[in-house]
Amino acid sequence: MVSLADNSIVTVAGVPGMRGEDDGDATSARFRGPEGMDWLDEERTQILICDRENDVIRLYDTISNEVFTLAEVTGRGGRGDDGNSPTFIRPTNIIVDQSSGFAFVAQTGAIRRLDTTSFEVTNLAGNGDSSFADGEAQDARLGIVEGIYLHRGILYFSDNNNNQFSSLRALDLTEEIVFTIGGLGTPSAPRDIVVTGGTGMAGDPAIIYYGDIERNTITKLQFQIEQGVNNTSIEDVVGAPFVDGMSGGIGMEARLTSPQAMILDEETATIYLGVSGGLFQITGHIPSQSPSSSPNTAFPTTIAPTQNPTSISPTENPTLAPTSTPTQNLAGLTRLFS
Repeated sequence: MVSLADNSIVTVAGVPGMRGEDDGDATSARFRGPEGMDWLDEERTQILICDRENDVIRLYDTISNEVFTLAEVTGRGGRGDDGNSPTFIRPTNIIVDQSSGFAFVAQTGAIRRLDTTSFEVTNLAGNGDSSFADGEAQDARLGIVEGIYLHRGILYFSDNNNNQFSSLRALDLTEEIVFTIGGLGTPSAPRDIVVTGGTGMAGDPAIIYYGDIERNTITKLQFQIEQGVNNTSIEDVVGAPFVDGMSGGIGMEARLTSPQAMILDEETATIYLGVSGGLFQITGHIPSQSPSSSPNTAFPTTIAPTQNPTSISPTENPTLAPTSTPTQNLAGLTRLFS
C-alpha cells in the first residue's frame, strides 16, 4: 500500500519475494503475480486482484485482513474444450462497475464479466486463443489484453497481439461488437490505459492515455467518428521515446522506464502512474469530461462490424505513429516514490 499522506509504502498482503497460492490471513497469504486490481465495494473495504500466474481472481478484505480465492472462478490454466469455460487465463487487469454489479476482466485472448454478487463468470469477447479479428463479440479474436477501462458504456482495451501488432480496441457492451480504434505501429507495447473526454461521436472526441512499455512514454490518442470516418490523432505527452530513466519534468524532459499501472482522478485532472521502480503523478494535460456528454451515452449504434471504418488488419497500419513532440498543454510529471 502506498500512502500519499506520509509518503510511506507498507506491505498489506503477501510476503515480498515469496510466491504461492495460499489464502487466509493477509500476512501468510501468497500470490504468484498480482497485477490489476480495483475496489469491489463503494465503501472501499474489499479489493479484487488479478493473480495472473495463478490464473485466478483473489479478494483482499481490508477489515478482516484476509485473502480469499473466489472458488467459483478458479480453474488454473484451463479454458474448456469450447474456449468459453468460466475460468481465467493469465488475467491481467480488472475494472469494477459498481452501478451494474459487474467486474470486467482482461486476460489472454478474451474479456470476461464477473458478477460481483454471485461470482458467476460470462465470456464477453474472444475465446481464449490469442489472435486478431473485429466483429461480433463472441466471434472476435483478441491478443494479449493488458489495459482495460470502462467509459460511457464502452470497454476500451489495449491489445498486444503477441507483441507482433499493438492496437487500442473497444467492446461496445450494448451492440456486442469489437472494433479497433487504431493500430500503434511497431515497436509499441501499450499496457494500462485510462479514458476521458466525450463519447467519440462527432464534435465530442474521446481521449485515451496509455503507457507504452516499449517506447517508455505516456501517449495520448484522441478520436471521434464522424459520418462513418474515424478521425484519429496520436501524440506523446510524457517521456522521450526509447529513452530510459526515472525523473520528473515537463513533457519530453521527463524520463520513464516501463510505464505500466495507471489510475485517473478526474476531479483533480491527475493520472497516477506506476513505472518500473517508482510512482509518479501526471498533471496539466488531462481534460475534464465533455460538458455536452451524458454519462450513459455510448458509441453511435449505426456502426456495424462490417462497416466499421476503424477496423484494421495486422498488415494495414501505415499512419498511426506517435509524434515526437506534444503539440499542446505539456504535461508535468512529478516523482512521488522510488
